Amino acid sequence: EKTLTDDEYISIAKNFVEKMLGEEKIDWTTFKVDVEKDKGIKGYYTISFDKYLNGYKTAESFLVKMTYGGKVKTFSSDMLGRIPDDLDVTEYNTKAVETAVYKRLDEIYSGMSKETRDKYKIEYHLPEPTISLTADGTPCFIYDAIVCFTPVDGTRGHENLVTVLVTPNK
Repeated sequence: EKTLTDDEYISIAKNFVEKMLGEEKIDWTTFKVDVEKDKGIKGYYTISFDKYLNGYKTAESFLVKMTYGGKVKTFSSDMLGRIPDDLDVTEYNTKAVETAVYKRLDEIYSGMSKETRDKYKIEYHLPEPTISLTADGTPCFIYDAIVCFTPVDGTRGHENLVTVLVTPNK
């Protein structure tokens, strides 16, 4: 089975998604596209689309898996068509949002015993947030925070992944 170029796979995926959505027009310039061969399943190309607004990744994404010959086999999406292109998140104070995330992490880990807290140096690392909407349409930031537990005695530590959702105030 002949393989196609990345651009051909992307074009097939875009046409498939637009056909699925019917009348809705997609502004493809807001999406970052990734093409991967044999991701998860041998014999398939995976084309993933992630929507970005103002430099922030959003929760709107979709995935098209197809054969090397370009036949679509699976399609999945998250929040497809739900994140408006004109959603302005630049008006939110990101420092206030991050402060709220750190406060929430402190609340989560404050219940640890003093003995445990004395054993570890605990640090939080916040990656870039994902922009989404709550059920009622309120914009929110989702952080997959990494909580590092480094033993003070120098032995090997561990990490937790904690997802925190914050609905910011303007």
